[in-house]
Amino acid sequence: MTPERTCAVASLGELCELPGDPVAIERVVGLLADGRLLAIERGSDRAGGTVEIVHESLIERWPTLKRWLDESEEDAVFLDRLRAAARLWDSSHRAADMLWRGKVAEEARGFRRRYRREMPERERLFLEEVLRLADDKQRRRRRLVTGVIAALLLLMVSGTGFVKATHQNWLIMGQNEDMWRAIASAAEARSAADKARRESEAQLVLAELMLRDAVEDRERAEVEAERAQLAAIEARKAEVKARKVVEEAARRRRMRSGPYEIATER
Repeated sequence: MTPERTCAVASLGELCELPGDPVAIERVVGLLADGRLLAIERGSDRAGGTVEIVHESLIERWPTLKRWLDESEEDAVFLDRLRAAARLWDSSHRAADMLWRGKVAEEARGFRRRYRREMPERERLFLEEVLRLADDKQRRRRRLVTGVIAALLLLMVSGTGFVKATHQNWLIMGQNEDMWRAIASAAEARSAADKARRESEAQLVLAELMLRDAVEDRERAEVEAERAQLAAIEARKAEVKARKVVEEAARRRRMRSGPYEIATER
């Protein structure tokens, strides 16, 4: 029977795997079949036969069956999923990668806590393996978290020395920064002094050039003045000489014209 309360075919072998005496289960199935409540189709062997309810109306008209279904309705869907998953797990040689994980595993844990009835061995073993795998994962996670917390505590304990060392390093770095700032300031001052010295030297050279030009101009003027003075002396000498020549010429002229002038006067 499906969780939706419709007819489903089950093998006689699966029914015999239910908790209880397999012989008693087979006897009950036979009695229900004799009462035309179940239909049995025999296979090649006894375990290979199938069993199903004769008609779905029996689900509602059979009070005992309805009560059983009502009592297990909450877990009917999960039981159906559990049977299918356990069958697949068993057919794959019970491989670990066929086990439930994550949210479905947590649902299985909740189901195991509330479900008090016995389960077939295959479903029970599958459920135990699912829960064991989930517990191992939780233990690994707790160990990981514990290791992280221990590492953080260790860092916190050793953090004081680290903070002190870091503080000292920052102080040293600050002192070094002040030192480099002072060196940079001294370099700038030295550069400014060198620039001022070069400017002063340039001004001094310019002043010396101007002084030399002035001296040369003065010397040139003095030479010109001396030349002019010599020229004036020579001019005076020439004037005196010329004056003497004129006077001498005048005297000679008077001497030559002396008798004529005397006769004329007479």
